[in-house]
Amino acid sequence: MVERAALLIGAVLLSSCGLANAGTGGGVRPPFADLFRGNAPQGRNSDGGTTDDPPGQDCIGGDVILTTDDDIELNALWAPEGNQAIVLVHKEFGDRTNWGGPTIDYFREQGYSVLALDRRVEDRDEPSAKLDVKVAADFLGVCGIGKWGVVGASTGTTVIFDYAIQTAPARDPDLSAIVFLSPGGYTGRNNAYEDHFQFLAPIRGLSAVAEADTNGGAQLNPTPDGWTSKSYTGDAHGEDLLVGPGGEQLRADLELFLADEVPTN
Repeated sequence: MVERAALLIGAVLLSSCGLANAGTGGGVRPPFADLFRGNAPQGRNSDGGTTDDPPGQDCIGGDVILTTDDDIELNALWAPEGNQAIVLVHKEFGDRTNWGGPTIDYFREQGYSVLALDRRVEDRDEPSAKLDVKVAADFLGVCGIGKWGVVGASTGTTVIFDYAIQTAPARDPDLSAIVFLSPGGYTGRNNAYEDHFQFLAPIRGLSAVAEADTNGGAQLNPTPDGWTSKSYTGDAHGEDLLVGPGGEQLRADLELFLADEVPTN
């Protein structure tokens, strides 16, 4: 069985912007908007390259298309910066642009490459979005990324939770940190959280919720071993937590957490 899902990549050649040297200390980081100038997808073979492109061409940066194990094509933004990465999984509505330029740049300024997925809206009776996180992990492997962390917003936490359960026996050892922004009752709607929370425990985690969240966000109960749960000022939910009233404190906490669990140096 092929280890990695086939990758169909629509990569933007951004060497003129300096991304060809991303991760090596060279070049100038382009504005976030410049990363959305994707071309038509090109067929890729299983190692991530086309027959015409040199190996690793798909890893340069830009809009990409990832094909999951169940043949779903996902759009994603790949913004390479270093040898460690952060995968972003948005809430149920919207797409990868939910995160916004400042959030992408926040992670890149800490030295992380960023992969922001357009994850699927799944059927609750057949939870398959966990495969979206798997193809992200496969892609990071193709691009030579070492340790990585994953950040889920609102119902995006459910996707990560299901992935953690599915892969528990043979999880990617490089997955080093999980961050939940506004988890709640929907977390574990496919797999009951209280029955499976122990599958999160081997990985260090941070759970963040706004004190006045009115959109279903709530702290995990019980909190997995090795996890930290924190509440922040305001009523922001999901991705907005990072830029809401409590965003400055959350970003400071998250920076320290990631520096410990996914160090970039």
